[in-house]
Parts: sequence; C-alpha cells; structure tokens
Amino acid sequence: MYTLVHFFAVQPHQFENAQSILLDELLPVLRQQSGFVDYVLLESTTGPKRLTSISFWDKMESAHRYEREEYPKLQSMLVPFLADTAEVQEYVVNMSTFHEALDKE
Repeated sequence: MYTLVHFFAVQPHQFENAQSILLDELLPVLRQQSGFVDYVLLESTTGPKRLTSISFWDKMESAHRYEREEYPKLQSMLVPFLADTAEVQEYVVNMSTFHEALDKE
C-alpha cells in the first residue's frame, strides 16, 4: 500500500473553510479514483492550525495518477485558506493496525 501525506498550514479563522473543502470536495473525488483505499484527516491540537491529509492507495501508480490528474484542481480551491504552500510527502505502508482499532469500536 502507498500513501500521500499532504500538510496544510491554515490561515487564522479559515480552518472550517479549509476542512470543509477537504471533506466535501476532496473526499468524494478520492472515492471515485481507481486504486483509492482509505482517507484520514488529522487536525493539529497544538500551535498554529494545521491539517494533515493522508490518502491510502493500492499502489504508487494510482497515487501518482491522482496527484497528476485530480489534485491540482482541489489544491486551487484550498489556496485562499492556506497560510503557506502545501507540502506533500509519499510513503510506503509497511504495517498498519488501524483495522484492528476499528474492529474494537
């Protein structure tokens, strides 16, 4: 499995707008993508408001196709609410117990 991790520094008083775009605009697009597996959105609890967006993909090629074809449109919607340029990092998932945590709920 492969992940794309986007880090967003959000302007003061724009957090709800940025979060809304990620949940209302990005998530439906992700769900339509071939190879998409899961999505996690994290909100910082310390310091300036930051959002960390983690998308999981079946393979690197699927993630790169999304980054090339769909993400630029979504990023342009976020720009007005960001304090800085979004940063992206890519990872291979070596291990996860996330499904076990969900099973316990």
